Amino acid sequence: MSVTSKHPQYNNNVGRWTLVRDVINSDVKQYIKSVDSSDVERSERYRDDATFTNFTGRTKAGLVGAVFGKDIEIDLPGSIKYLEKDSTGNGLSLEKLAQEITGEVLQAGRYGLLVDFPASEDGLTAAEVTNLNLKARINKYKAESIINWQQSTVNGISQVILVVLLEHVDTVGEDGFTWVTEKQYRVLRLINNVYVQQMYNQDGDLIHEYIPRDFNGVSFEIIPFVFVGSEDNDSDVDIAPLYDLSQLNIGHLRNSADYEESVHVTGQPTLIMSTNMSAQEFKNANPGGVIIGARRGFNLGPGGSATMLQASPNQLADVAMKRKEEQAVMLGARLVMPAGQNETAEAARIKHSGENSVLSTITKNVNNALLTCIDYAMRFMSNKQVTQDVIFVMNTQFFDVTVDPQMIMAKLQLFNSGIIAAQDIRTSLRKTGELAADRTDDDINSDVEQMDPIGDINVANPNQV
Repeated sequence: MSVTSKHPQYNNNVGRWTLVRDVINSDVKQYIKSVDSSDVERSERYRDDATFTNFTGRTKAGLVGAVFGKDIEIDLPGSIKYLEKDSTGNGLSLEKLAQEITGEVLQAGRYGLLVDFPASEDGLTAAEVTNLNLKARINKYKAESIINWQQSTVNGISQVILVVLLEHVDTVGEDGFTWVTEKQYRVLRLINNVYVQQMYNQDGDLIHEYIPRDFNGVSFEIIPFVFVGSEDNDSDVDIAPLYDLSQLNIGHLRNSADYEESVHVTGQPTLIMSTNMSAQEFKNANPGGVIIGARRGFNLGPGGSATMLQASPNQLADVAMKRKEEQAVMLGARLVMPAGQNETAEAARIKHSGENSVLSTITKNVNNALLTCIDYAMRFMSNKQVTQDVIFVMNTQFFDVTVDPQMIMAKLQLFNSGIIAAQDIRTSLRKTGELAADRTDDDINSDVEQMDPIGDINVANPNQV
């Protein structure tokens, strides 16, 4: 087996990923069929006249916006605090990374994250590591870059034992200006319970191999690579949530091509004339030719007649487009509707039941994947193996929630009765957006302590204290 070999699931799904990306990027002209292979000019006009309405791209943007309409709750310990502002080594914050992953999983149903530490010489001191700015980072891989993988049972547990990642490296040519792109393959293996990383060039030759080690110098017994899916985070390829909508978008585009050509054809009236004159006689009688207009007359000779013929408009393509627009709304609504229930997005909003939706599942998968990456990064950067002090919570409330004053009063009564704590009320207010996600209990307690007591306010005369 060559390092360039691709997993069967990869081959079965890469075409779908390409279609979705083309639709979202509005690169769709190639999906319009040729209307007449013998008439190149007509076929080109047929494609050019088609109007593309990118409701798939708008749906993706809207869904991502729904997830990140509220800030992520995030607080990391000191050893990996840097991830909050730079998780990938190129200035991408952890929140922006989460946003990118969510959009990618909506498109392809798949994404990959590798937590890695820069290869360095053995025996470096802590100060030397600090001076070199060597830190664990999260490397991101689109679905198309994860070309092969294997899973096996190790010590009674099913684990990924191989991941092959296709990378593209851009370098400047000898002239100092021309960019050259080369392929390389990063291979992650689990050999005898030891994680080994290998690098192959585009010819399939092994050029580098090393064993990554954690903060204590111990090799990893697992591959620190995390799959992110639309259904779960295992190695199997999940469905691309926006694929059906993308196909519908292509169908809508094709209907538009038919409709625009129909408008062009039926919108041009044709002059029909009949006469007993020969062709030459007609030409002699009408030396200026036939020009349609109110100020021009024609000599049609004996028995001549003329009429304007215009085809009736064909509304079938227009009806088909409107039908697909209705279907698009239905497909878009299902992405935020509870699974197994046939209701509109508005009904889902009223019931606040986004937890069981496709979007909620993706959000939780992204959240769990990044928590796992944070755990791997901590193992690289610290001898502390527990992550109880890590806070990373993404929003799963996708609809505006109206705060119920009666519910707040009821919770205050529970607080006064000693049944719940003030923290429980504050957590509820954060979920509804009444409290900022980054406003901690310590911040609130500090502000409360600094408040000046103003006594009781006279309800009848608010200005009198």
